[in-house]
Amino acid sequence: MADPFVPRVGGVLSADIAVPEHDRELRFYSRVLCTGEQPLWREDLMNSQGTPIIGLGARSAEHADLPLQWMPHIQVADVAASARQAPDLGGRELMHGRDKEGRSQWAVLLDPNGAAFGIVPVVPADALPSTAGGAAGPVGRIAWLDLTVPDASATRDFYRQVIGWAVQAVE
Repeated sequence: MADPFVPRVGGVLSADIAVPEHDRELRFYSRVLCTGEQPLWREDLMNSQGTPIIGLGARSAEHADLPLQWMPHIQVADVAASARQAPDLGGRELMHGRDKEGRSQWAVLLDPNGAAFGIVPVVPADALPSTAGGAAGPVGRIAWLDLTVPDASATRDFYRQVIGWAVQAVE
């Protein structure tokens, strides 16, 4: 299986969650993830090595419609096209960030089961900071994504069409 955490269509760039009791959750995740007083992530969802990872934000009125879940940010070829396609396939658009000219920069979507995920354009490999000379490996990086749903075939087809994921059967 190819590494899903690389710059390419379908690659998972990072994940975040907006929580109502931020200070409490920050203490919890700092202890659980063994980061001590300093979390692994920075405000821009990069770790101290410049690698995209997780982010823990305070829940605000702007984020009130987001489900309380870890939300992956998945790279797509065309944010606008994926966002347009999701409602046609049973999903929903929650948020859509655009630049001053109206071009799509990112979006937050719900799949037909109600699971939230973000979409972002593919990040060129040279836009990510180099981790040479000090990276401690994949510490703080998402290692696995799993979604358990009643209709796996329909959900698979949704992500195949909206994200561009390929399907590979496994035992």
